[in-house]
Amino acid sequence: MKTRSEEWKTRLGVLQVIDHLFDRMRERFLVILNDTIPFISELLEDENERVELAAKTIVNRIEQLTGESINEYLK
Repeated sequence: MKTRSEEWKTRLGVLQVIDHLFDRMRERFLVILNDTIPFISELLEDENERVELAAKTIVNRIEQLTGESINEYLK
């Protein structure tokens, strides 16, 4: 729920945590992907460029790992 914080630094921090978990867990992270997609989707349209870029980076990493586009889940 911290992805909905009014502070952009908090939102960015959450994405950094997600990125770290993804980096450490790799395929095992995909188990909780369905729970995180709605939050990542919201941050793809964040008002802060750094937050938006971090969200896009995570989406790209997920797509590289799975070999599939996840755009249909981000709507």
